[in-house]
Amino acid sequence: MAEFRFVSVWNIEAPLAHVCNAISNCLHWPHWWKGVEKVEEFDPGGMDGVGSLGRLTWKGRLPYRLTFDIRVTRAVPLTLLEG
Repeated sequence: MAEFRFVSVWNIEAPLAHVCNAISNCLHWPHWWKGVEKVEEFDPGGMDGVGSLGRLTWKGRLPYRLTFDIRVTRAVPLTLLEG
């Protein structure tokens, strides 16, 4: 199985807690994140979200969609979300 690493660093002028809450709640991404077309949740994981499993469909400028499954493997509140 192939392994990919995508690292994003964002600078957003907003309270950190609000930003982390929005990013942690991926089911709502299609409402505010232009490139996210669909999010399906298969497993909610633990109280901290670790172990959750979802399928995300993205559409960007290129003429194709990217759909992948992702499981949250680590979550550090207000710091990191890893899958």
